[in-house]
This record gives sequence, structure tokens and C-alpha cells, in this order.
Amino acid sequence: MAESGYSEEVETFASGENAAWGLACGMESTGFVGLESARVCLDPSGKLIVSSGMTSQGQGQITTYAQICANIMDVPLDDVDVQLGNTGLLPFGRGAFASRGAVVGGNAVAGAAEKLKARVLGLAGTLLQCEGETLSIREGHICRQDGAETELTLGAIAAQSLPGGPLNTGQFALEEDYIYDTGGSLTLALSVHAAKVVLDPKTGFYRIAEYFILHDTGKMLNPKIVEGQIIGGAVDGMGCTMLSEIRHDENGQLLTGSLMDYLVMAAPEAPRVYLSHMETIPTTNPLGVRGVGEGGVIPAPPAITNALRRIISQRPGGKPEALLHLPLGPEEILESLQD
Repeated sequence: MAESGYSEEVETFASGENAAWGLACGMESTGFVGLESARVCLDPSGKLIVSSGMTSQGQGQITTYAQICANIMDVPLDDVDVQLGNTGLLPFGRGAFASRGAVVGGNAVAGAAEKLKARVLGLAGTLLQCEGETLSIREGHICRQDGAETELTLGAIAAQSLPGGPLNTGQFALEEDYIYDTGGSLTLALSVHAAKVVLDPKTGFYRIAEYFILHDTGKMLNPKIVEGQIIGGAVDGMGCTMLSEIRHDENGQLLTGSLMDYLVMAAPEAPRVYLSHMETIPTTNPLGVRGVGEGGVIPAPPAITNALRRIISQRPGGKPEALLHLPLGPEEILESLQD
């Protein structure tokens, strides 16, 4: 409310238009179907290959999973390759839905990387004749407890672990699998949306003049991806409120079978979305993340509708209770304005 300039007053312009703010809170349960798989393999070249049972629909999992692995293994991001949804590599996986990419899939990658890191440090201790717990990894090199860098690299350890190598334990490669299980717990993502709507009561047309979001995503693994997910969701929610509708005729024939008829919110129609973050770390998953895939959509329709209701409720004969069905086009607005 402070950042948006939110007010409960209805403005009237010289043109006859009215403007008002609407507010809505959203709560999204994320991490459904709480089992996901991951495998992290260390190549003799020093590269890491992450295989995940997840799939992607544009949420940026490849980048995010590479970051998770690179941070845990302390290697450059360019040294991590990510492969998603390949049943030839991993026979088990549940895929992308229910905002589970970070909460379930990301924690699976983290679990596999942590297992591999512990194993690598143990093998490094064997080669350096010390306890693995006294070693660490820095930019792909093994370091001693005092921070001194050794000549031993991750690639060298992987090479020594191949069949025929002194560190081989009967496996084809130096890799670790992990299945993350949420144990049935869900992680909540929380947000508040504030929308300022300008309405022309003569025509029923309205536009979104300003839009603010405060979102609690927990730990943000990649802020740019998180913001893109939230803003994209909010714009989709605006489209659901104002434009998008599946319609049929009396015979059940679909009338909105193409994007010529089924309208979606595009960039020219969307307002600029201002976004702020809170960070409350959830205890429901090791990474401390919250899902954001659908959280932007949920509060958008009620925020916009609440702004319209505020305007209509102050006009003589207004019927704000008529605003019960989406989308809210000019016809529905005019109907709610008529006595």
C-alpha cells in the first residue's frame, strides 16, 4: 500500500472517467506431487551433467538447476550442463506442473549435488591421505582446511574413478542419484496485488493504469527468472479478467477456437507491473524456496474486480454484485452500472 499509493477514494476526471484502486491477497500452494528425481555426474573433463526428471515449459529450470549445482559444487556455471525429462537417462520423473520446479525439482538437484560433493571430497581425501571433511572445493579445485589450493581437480578425481582407475568402485561413472520427497508437505507462496483501474462509465471500457505486486518467494535462486514468472502470471491474470473467454454456441460449437477470437493480454495492452519482494524462508524444503509459477495469476482478477466494484458501488443505481463472472467486458460493466 505504501509503495503503490493505494487509496480507497474514487477519483473523477474532467472526462467523466472514474479511477479507483483494488486490493487482493493471494496464497498459492506449491510443490504438489512431492517426489522428483535428479542425477549429477562428474565428467573427467571437470564438467558436471545434471539430469532431472522435471520438464520445462519456459520456466527457466535449465538455468536454475545449473546454478544450484554450480553453487554446491563450486564450479563455474558454464561447467554445468542440464538435461530435462529424458527417460533414457532417468526412468522416474513427474514433470512440470503445480509450481513444483524449484520446490521439488530444485531440491532433488541439490540433494544429488550434495551427495556427489561428499563423495568427491572423500575420494580426494584418499588421494591426499587426509580426511575428506578437512577438504573443500573452490572453482573446481580441491582445497585444504587452511584454504591452500592443491593440484587436484574435480576432473582428475572423475578420471581416477572410471573403470580401471584406482578409485573405481564398480560404477561406470562418478555420479549420484537422489529422489527428493516432500513428505506430503506443501510450501506456500504469498502475494498482495494492487491495481488502479480507470473506467469510462459511458462505454463500459476500462484500463489498468497502475499495477503493484509484493510477493514473498522465499529464497530467490535467480531473481530475473522469478520476476519474469510473477509478472507473466499477473499479465495472464489480467487477460483472464478482461479478455479471455471460451464460448460455445447453442449447439456446443466452439466459437473461440483461434487467437482471433480467444483474446489474450499482449504487451501493448498490459500496464507496467511494479514488483517488490519479501523474503521469508520456509522450513518445508532444504533450499528455502517457494514456487512462483502460478502465484502471479491468482490475485489479479479479484484485485481488478475490487477496483471496479469500488467505482460502481459509488454510482447511483450501481450493482457491484453483478460482477460475478469473468471475463468482465464492457457489456458486463454497463449492465452493472444500469439501474
